[in-house]
Amino acid sequence: MGWIMGPWEVVGTLALGATLAMYEGVPDYPDSGRLWQFLEKHEVSVLGISPTLVRSLMRHGEGPVRAHDLSKLRILGSTGEPWNELPWRWYFEVVGQKRCPVINISGGTEVGACFLSPHPVEPIKPMSLGGPPSAWPSMSSMMKVARCEEKWASWCAPNPGRP
Repeated sequence: MGWIMGPWEVVGTLALGATLAMYEGVPDYPDSGRLWQFLEKHEVSVLGISPTLVRSLMRHGEGPVRAHDLSKLRILGSTGEPWNELPWRWYFEVVGQKRCPVINISGGTEVGACFLSPHPVEPIKPMSLGGPPSAWPSMSSMMKVARCEEKWASWCAPNPGRP
């Protein structure tokens, strides 16, 4: 399941009343089409995956991916480590068919959520983590604020990972 994408998938799915599709085991055994067959069979629309897994699946080539109908995919998620260009492009171009944004997330336990993530409705630079919306104040200016203004209420909400 991993951390942090796994718990987000479970909580987000339940909160939205959606369906979460998970499987156990190796993604390319008994054959290299196992993951892609799973996505097609269950009409998965959001795929969360690590760059390391993409690198390991690339060695099988494009054939196993293209042999399956992945047209239901809308968003590709990623977390766990930085991307390098070749696997990112393969994920975007082959798996996402150049139409699904890659939402690369960075976060951790200590912050209680992600602190950098692009948004699927904004232009995304390849391999980027996006960033906070331009309307957010800098961290240094937030520390100077003695009280939480309504404008920043969600940022100021209680969070076990934030002092």
